[in-house]
Amino acid sequence: MPAKDVFFHWMDYCMLVLTLLLSCAVGIYYGIAERNKSTAVDYLMAGRSMPVWPVSFSLFVSFLSSISFLGDPVEVYYYGAIYWSMTLGFLIGLPIIAHVFAPILYRMKLISVCEYLEIRYNSKVRIICSIISGIGMMLFMGVVLYAPSLALSQVTGLDVWLCIMVVGVACTFYTSLGGMKAVLWADTMQFFLMMAGLLAIFIQGILKLGGISNIWNISKQGGRLNFFEFNPSPFYRSTFWTFVIGGVFRALNPHVSGQVWVQRYCSLKSEKDVKLAIYLNLPLYLIFLTLFTGNGLVLYAYYNGCDPMQQGRIRKPDQMIPLLVLELFQTLPGVSGLFLGSLVSASLSTLSSGQSGLAASCLSDMVHPLYQRLSVKKRMSDKCSTILAKVLSASFGVLNIFISFLMMFVKDSNVFELSLSLVNATFAPVAGVYIVGILFPFLNTMTVLTGSAVSFIVSCWITMGTLLTGVRERPLPITMDRCTIKNLTLYVNDSTILVNNDNLSFTTMKFDNHRSAFNGIYNFSPLLYPALGPIINIVCSLLIWMITVSFLKVRKYYDSNSTKDEKIERVAYDKDYPGLLPFAPIGEIRTTTV
Repeated sequence: MPAKDVFFHWMDYCMLVLTLLLSCAVGIYYGIAERNKSTAVDYLMAGRSMPVWPVSFSLFVSFLSSISFLGDPVEVYYYGAIYWSMTLGFLIGLPIIAHVFAPILYRMKLISVCEYLEIRYNSKVRIICSIISGIGMMLFMGVVLYAPSLALSQVTGLDVWLCIMVVGVACTFYTSLGGMKAVLWADTMQFFLMMAGLLAIFIQGILKLGGISNIWNISKQGGRLNFFEFNPSPFYRSTFWTFVIGGVFRALNPHVSGQVWVQRYCSLKSEKDVKLAIYLNLPLYLIFLTLFTGNGLVLYAYYNGCDPMQQGRIRKPDQMIPLLVLELFQTLPGVSGLFLGSLVSASLSTLSSGQSGLAASCLSDMVHPLYQRLSVKKRMSDKCSTILAKVLSASFGVLNIFISFLMMFVKDSNVFELSLSLVNATFAPVAGVYIVGILFPFLNTMTVLTGSAVSFIVSCWITMGTLLTGVRERPLPITMDRCTIKNLTLYVNDSTILVNNDNLSFTTMKFDNHRSAFNGIYNFSPLLYPALGPIINIVCSLLIWMITVSFLKVRKYYDSNSTKDEKIERVAYDKDYPGLLPFAPIGEIRTTTV
């Protein structure tokens, strides 16, 4: 039942501006209150004295970006409520984080999570992973800033670039001024705004569409209640297994290797608080993913028979939710602004966390080591470190705005799949280095680095190949029997041709109808991208370890039956041609002694 004309009321603008002002006010308050505290630990780690509940909220909202608000309900609209299965993945992954990974990283009192890599491996591994994860975080933040700006442009009529500037500048201001405490408390405030926005859509959708039973029946008739899709093939996009396995690693990767998340739980007072903060996220994920699923079904029931993309009312799927909000709340001024405020809050929470995390990582991994090499002093003063941290935070904010401008030129992509692609290419391979290092302490540096290199190459290959070839799985059926069609969709073989009736332009998108069969590596389900990097790393590292162990056993046996001259000859050979010896497990004899 889409409306024809919708407008953004002046009260909606007030709600939106109020959201930005509240976040900036938090930054100003902590900028003034903490001005006499000059240590980098106070600025970047909140003095390691934060209570549990704001840190728990911050951990959650740092993960729950504007991408989730705009992309996840649209995922349900196109591919069904099987999306909810991801909740089970989080319920499995979070206890593993709380008891296996987080305690080890917390005890090390890290400022940068990459400090662990230098202790476990060496300084080169630390710098390489810091650069890769930093680049990935910047690209991810570009998508996070672009998503709400696109929505704001849709509902206000303002240019996308202007919306990017407004949101980006506000975030950079309060993050740089107030430090980690401002970020944590602003995240807490933004959490409640996000909850209010999601509940508003769900409740108003139920009232407009005649109740939950009616939404359920419409969704069932449209094939959206596909909870029991158990196809085991990783080349079939949306199944119970792809969402559960992908969900486990979507939770695991950032909490193990993400500067943003590790920085948060390392700001707590004790290891017990760390576990409690992570466990408090369990009900939050359950509630929010259920709301995303519910809003996706509301979206489908509302636009059933009149898809706004094919009707030509919007240009990208990510604009569906803002359009729905305007139409649901056109008689309730201010509520649309509340949702847009919650959307901006979701973006601000992730952006502020990312800027703070990148500042901490860059300062600890690159600036401090470089200073110690070039300066006579062994350690940079706390005052200088704090100033540099603020400058770095502001610089990353400016860079993030620039990257978001570049996202305006990315065509034919939705933020849900684009974010998964970025995670696959950068975060997932780096997370594999941490996971292997913690779970398999007997593996040495060379073994893990080789597995990581294979993981990184394969992940980038699949990600870039999928983006360049544009092969996608066709979504569930969408009907157009209740409205005028502006963009006609024709399915021809394995392609979809979008015909624009106004200017007779044609757009062709490739689809694969049979992901259950191996039709090419680019058909790999994007939902499994977060799992790809760590799994490849683990498998390759363990294979190299087994080959090396077998080699050393043969060498040991051979040495026990060799003459003295043969042993001397072998020592000289090992010195010139190390062979497999650099891959030898930690603790093994790596050269033959005479």
